[in-house]
Amino acid sequence: MANIPPELVQSYIHCSNLLFPESSGKLFIGIADNGNHFLEHGIKEGTKLVFDQEKPFEKGQLSCFIDRANKLHLLTTQKRGYKHLGRLVATISAF
Repeated sequence: MANIPPELVQSYIHCSNLLFPESSGKLFIGIADNGNHFLEHGIKEGTKLVFDQEKPFEKGQLSCFIDRANKLHLLTTQKRGYKHLGRLVATISAF
């Protein structure tokens, strides 16, 4: 499991385990951008994606990966050279 590079962290928040009871205490949130590739999962640009760093990669499940240029990717399969940061456990959309 790779660590999130400090330069990618914009802020920290406390999140009660009551909100995500099946998750570990190692959650992070990313914001979907650059296209609407996962509309079938309810994910569109601007959706907040909650990842659990303690959940291992499972083929077919959405996970966050980082490439060698420190760019984040939402994928269901692992590409060569990409490191797994965490598995998707929730999405947050505001209307």
